[in-house]
Amino acid sequence: KGAAATLGVDRVAALAGTLEAALQAAVPAAPGALPDADLRRTMALIDADLQAIAAAPPTAVTRPAALAPAERAGSGPPALLQVLDQLDALLALGDIEALALLRAHDGLLRTALGPGYEKLVRQIQGYAFEAAQASLQALR
Repeated sequence: KGAAATLGVDRVAALAGTLEAALQAAVPAAPGALPDADLRRTMALIDADLQAIAAAPPTAVTRPAALAPAERAGSGPPALLQVLDQLDALLALGDIEALALLRAHDGLLRTALGPGYEKLVRQIQGYAFEAAQASLQALR
């Protein structure tokens, strides 16, 4: 469910959420028992969507250009603003590259963002990109 939502596969995420809720609400069945018909249908829909995604030709994804590490880019305000803008753009895309950017510019961001930096890191590590983007904007 979470991976599908992160990738923007909304129908699969919704179906996975439905399946998860149904499984949590279900009375434990005997070991080896088959899921009921509704669960099987939901699983079949998820499977069909995933098969269609796997069979689809790759598409170009527009990502912001990569930045050099802070040591090469300089550590003055223009470099900081560039890194913050890059991080904001990656979070808006829900791109896990945001974590790599954090690691590459750890010292610069830790110093600039202060105590809120650790919360931002935890949010990105937990794939909470919308929350991370809101935190970043508040820290700026």
